[in-house]
Parts: sequence; C-alpha cells; structure tokens
Amino acid sequence: MLRVYENGVEIRALPASTGIPPLHTPAFLGHIGRYASTIYGYGELADNAWYVLTARGNIYIHGAPYTLSEGIKVYKEIESLGVRPSSHGCIRLYPADAEWLTAWDPQSAPILITPLDLSKEW
Repeated sequence: MLRVYENGVEIRALPASTGIPPLHTPAFLGHIGRYASTIYGYGELADNAWYVLTARGNIYIHGAPYTLSEGIKVYKEIESLGVRPSSHGCIRLYPADAEWLTAWDPQSAPILITPLDLSKEW
C-alpha cells in the first residue's frame, strides 16, 4: 500500500505493487522528486510518473504500465496491484490513483519505503 499523509493524518491508502526480487524496490527514506508525465521502459509506457530514487535504474511511482493497441491503452498486470510485487523496482498504482496523486502534487513530500519481506515466495 502507498499511504498518503497530510499534516500527520492519513488521507488516502492506494493499492500498489513494487519490484519482484531480485529487482525488489529498495527500502528508502527521502523525498519525492520531479514529475515525468509519461515514461517508457521494458517495452511499456506508464503515465503520471514521480521520480523517487536510482537503484539499478530509475525508480518511480507511476500508473500501471501499458502498451497501445490501435490507440487504446492495454494495461499490464493490473490485477497484481495491492496483492504482490510485479515491477522491475518501480511503485505501480491504478491509473486513477496515479492521476489523483499527480493532482495532489507530491513533489518534495517525504517518502518512506519499507523493506520487502524477502522470506515470502512471490
């Protein structure tokens, strides 16, 4: 889950998916960085991307990845959000939740990523 706080009060809990080991999302304490409208990686696009850190490549918070089929977005592994890791390290959200986060404007907001429980089989 990605939990959003304002003035110490949780205002939203967003189902998320993080990286699959060995590309798990690293534990991190810092601030959310710049906004990148749409990013491209691993043959897929993702909208509403917010830079977090660099670890084996750039790590973002972004909407679920997709490909385009005749101009229509076909989302990938959306069923894993809030259930299990499925990315190459980024933090994935439902597209509507990523849009909400962008409207909330998290740039420079503090972020804490807790370690993945590597004792589980994903």
